[in-house]
Amino acid sequence: MKNLINISSLVLVISFISLFSCNSNDESGKSNPTNYDEITKSDIEVIADSMSSNDIEATNSNGHVLDVGDVIVYKTRNNHFGKMEILAIDDATNYKLTIKAVTYNLNDSGIFSQSSSLEIRGTWLGDLELMSETSVSSDADFQWSRETATDTSLSSYNGSAFSVYNF
Repeated sequence: MKNLINISSLVLVISFISLFSCNSNDESGKSNPTNYDEITKSDIEVIADSMSSNDIEATNSNGHVLDVGDVIVYKTRNNHFGKMEILAIDDATNYKLTIKAVTYNLNDSGIFSQSSSLEIRGTWLGDLELMSETSVSSDADFQWSRETATDTSLSSYNGSAFSVYNF
């Protein structure tokens, strides 16, 4: 009986030590992001291996593949991580793309550049470090490609990589 009490006491002490030794800043219990605003640079770095230079289909003969609210994460030509959210794909103006985007610093989680409404016309190039539409291919991270009357895709440029983010 005395051994049972000692074992019970030991289990209780270990339980209290475990409970009170948990760090409130422990991110191992961090929940996954549920929207664009919750995605951090760390979240993007974790899935960097899933990014590729393959085209991301945006529209086809059946309509929009990418929709308003869809999120794409990326690594720029200069290795900055970032995220973009589709705000609009305007069929009436050659499928002009409008995005909200944030590109992070290389060495910390600070913001390198951002835009609340970057517009890229169909067949134009986008620079996600300067947050601008460009005609200079060496400055581009992607092309908003119009292949046919119905087919549009986001095409990687200069070694950049992209992935549609799945919530």
